[in-house]
Amino acid sequence: MVVGRPRVQVAGEDDRLMWAARLGLHVRPENACACDLSPGTELTAGLGAGWRFSPRWAAGPELTFATALGGRFASRAGTAVELLLAGRVVVAPRWIVSFAVAPGLSDGAGTPIARAVVGVQYVVAAAAPSSNSQPSKGSEPPLDATGPVTP
Repeated sequence: MVVGRPRVQVAGEDDRLMWAARLGLHVRPENACACDLSPGTELTAGLGAGWRFSPRWAAGPELTFATALGGRFASRAGTAVELLLAGRVVVAPRWIVSFAVAPGLSDGAGTPIARAVVGVQYVVAAAAPSSNSQPSKGSEPPLDATGPVTP
């Protein structure tokens, strides 16, 4: 039995705008069932954007899509579409609370009528470079998120 979720993702940001997109497969066995479900491999996709209102607050939409690759490709029963409206707030240094609500946009199996999600994240700080590491002669100084770091 082969099961997996290979996917390609891209993301970026420009000033206050953040965005991401993904395309992938949910590879799983095709089990026969006498039902209106679509077991087997699915094509999955997602597209999202967010706006950073302040250093603490961000929000935006995310559209997710999945459809069966078997006989029910792009059919009503074999396709799930959902629109998530999400936000996040930094509540303390390194602590983020996320929240979202989502209506289902299709009748496919697994699509909710409505969904609510809440999450708490702790962001681990990157390790500081050791003080004894010096760039070799002629090499560029190391970079951090704000620009060159002077040794």
